Amino acid sequence: MLNPHLTYHSPRILLEVINNVILFVHNHEATSDDDHNAIGEIYAEIAGNLTLCRTLVITDGGAPTREQRKVAQLRYGAQLKGTPISLISDTATMRFIGATLTLVVRSMRVFTSKELGPALEFLDLRTSELGEVRQRLRTLAGKVPPDRFKTFRTLADREFAALARQPISGAAPR
Repeated sequence: MLNPHLTYHSPRILLEVINNVILFVHNHEATSDDDHNAIGEIYAEIAGNLTLCRTLVITDGGAPTREQRKVAQLRYGAQLKGTPISLISDTATMRFIGATLTLVVRSMRVFTSKELGPALEFLDLRTSELGEVRQRLRTLAGKVPPDRFKTFRTLADREFAALARQPISGAAPR
């Protein structure tokens, strides 16, 4: 299991490690060098367990620069190869780029903010992990400024009313 207490928050990125799930919430801005370095420190701490992780990315279109992607690929690409990634975005350009990447990155799928359920299902989470991810998403929804993370805010406004009716454990409502 990854260290469940690793987090990094900036005006551009929220990164949370939730058991074996890495959650990125990214706004429309490019990843800054400070963000990239902080994320690199977290990845270095969990490097021995990266093959076990699943990644949920919720983005308005912001992403690492080409140089940052190159560095990350060199450091962690082999460990992350084949780990499931769900990319959620309401930005057509980001969904197009993500869909194009799925031709090469077979373990990645692209979703809209209307598809949180399928995005989580793709990650093949255990019931306990699913409950923890949902709980963390709910908690973040209460803290995220409405103007900073549009896709996440849309997802939260749409989904969390339905999630609030479900038990935290991740079990289906009765």
